[in-house]
Amino acid sequence: LRALTGSGDRYYLLLGDDVIADFMKWKEPEAITDLATLLIGSRVGTGLPDLSCYPAKIKKSFLEGWTPISILDISSTDLRKRLK
Repeated sequence: LRALTGSGDRYYLLLGDDVIADFMKWKEPEAITDLATLLIGSRVGTGLPDLSCYPAKIKKSFLEGWTPISILDISSTDLRKRLK
């Protein structure tokens, strides 16, 4: 991402809500939020997890990127078959 950021383009990182628990274990998590806007897909009806233990900058990125999504009843195998 660092190599691409000088282009003036905006970058988005699509994540599932399951990664929130381990996000702080990623390499340079605060730098990630500087380089890309987080979009966090969450199942509709699922509430926000407790974010009180996260640094303010990370918490803000999580809250701004929280995106409830409908779950599709389809597997990746089915998707690949449909694309052939």
